[in-house]
Amino acid sequence: MLMKTFSRVIELVKSWKIQRTLFIILAILVVSMDVQSCNTAGLWHNPLQSACQYVWMFIIFLLIAFSRQISLVTPILYCVTLAVPGVNATCFLFSLIASMFVAGFYDSWKYLLCAYIVSLNIMYFAKMAYIPLTFPCFILISMICGYALRKYLNMLEENNRAKMDIVRSEFQSYIASVALQLHDDVNNEITDITLLATDALYAEKSDHTKESLEQIVEHSRNALSKTRLVINLLEQAEHKYDDSLDSNIASIAGTQFIYGSNGNNCMTLADFLCNIRAQLQSERKICEQLGYYGSITVVDKSSGSNDFAASATVSTEKAQCAIRMCSELLTNIRKHCNTSVDFSMNVTVDKRECRIMCMNSISTLNKFGERLVFGKGLLFHKKSVERLGGSLSAQKDDDIWLVNVVIPLN
Repeated sequence: MLMKTFSRVIELVKSWKIQRTLFIILAILVVSMDVQSCNTAGLWHNPLQSACQYVWMFIIFLLIAFSRQISLVTPILYCVTLAVPGVNATCFLFSLIASMFVAGFYDSWKYLLCAYIVSLNIMYFAKMAYIPLTFPCFILISMICGYALRKYLNMLEENNRAKMDIVRSEFQSYIASVALQLHDDVNNEITDITLLATDALYAEKSDHTKESLEQIVEHSRNALSKTRLVINLLEQAEHKYDDSLDSNIASIAGTQFIYGSNGNNCMTLADFLCNIRAQLQSERKICEQLGYYGSITVVDKSSGSNDFAASATVSTEKAQCAIRMCSELLTNIRKHCNTSVDFSMNVTVDKRECRIMCMNSISTLNKFGERLVFGKGLLFHKKSVERLGGSLSAQKDDDIWLVNVVIPLN
C-alpha cells in the first residue's frame, strides 16, 4: 500500500506544473520561516536591516520558485548576499538547502559542481568564518538529493516508455493479425460465394433463378468491397499509429493478444497435418466445382526422426499461418488462374519447418495483367510469415506464377 502511494506521488511530481507549484509552496514556507526568525531576533526595528531583509526574502523566493532558470548561479548569489548586513543565518541555511535541492533536480551535476566549488572559494576568500564546516556539506547533500530524484524520475519515465513501446508493438501486431484473419476468413469466403454464384449463373437457364443468382453475385460483391475497405482501414491503423491511443492502450497493457485458437500456444504435429490435409481437401472441392484441377500433396518427412516423434508439438500460431497460407494460394488460383492448365501445390513438413510450393498459370483475363506479383492478400501473408521468421517469394515467368513459402514450426 505504501509503495503504491509513493508511486502515485512520483507520477504526479513528473508533471512540470506540479513541480512548479511545489517549488513555489517551498519558497513561501522558507520566506515564512525567515519572517518568523526576524521577529524572534527583533530585526524589524532597524530600517536598514528591514530593507535588506525584504530584498533578501524576495531574492530567496525567486531562487527557490524559479531555480530552473537561475540555478547555476544560485550558490554564487547566495554567497554574495551573505555580505549584506542583516541577513539571518538560520534562514539562509534553509533557503540555500531548498534552492540547491531544486537546482540539483534540474541541472547537470557538472555545472552544479562548478558553481558549488566557486561558492566555496567565495566563502573562503570572504573570510566568512562564522559559516561552520558542515554547512557546505548540507548544501552538497541537498544538491545530490535533487539530482538523484531527477534521475529516478527519468528512469521511471524510460521504463514507462519502454512498456508502451512493447504494448504498441503488440497492438500493431494484433491489428495486422485481425486484418489477415478478416481477409482469410471473410474476404476469401465471400470471393468463393461470388465465384460459385457466377459459375452457376452461366449454367442456369431459368430466368427466375438467374435473377436470384445475379442478386447473390451483386450483394456478395458489395460485401466484398466493404470487407476490403475494413481491411484497408486496419492496415492504415497498423502503419499510422497515433500516440494519442497510448492512454487507451495502456488500460489493456496487461492483455495478452492471442493469435491461435482457444489461446493454445502449441498443437501436436499430428493435429497440424490432419488440419492442413482437411483444409486442402475442402479447398480442392471448391476448385474442382469451379473447373480448376490440379495436384495437391502433403509430404510428411518427420516420421523417421527420433527427436521429432509423433507426439512432438509445433507452434499454433505458425501452424495456422501455414494453413492460412495454403488457403490464400488456392483462393488466388480460383481468382487468377487459367482453367485450361492444371495447377500444383506441394506441402512438405519436416522436423524444423513447413515448405509450400505452388505453381499455376495466369489467366489472360486477369485484370492485374503484368502488374501482379504481390496482391494485398499475399502482402498480408508475407508480413505474417516474415514476422514468424519465415520467408515468402513470388515470381512470374511468362504465364506461370510460382510461389515458395518457408514457415518455421518451432
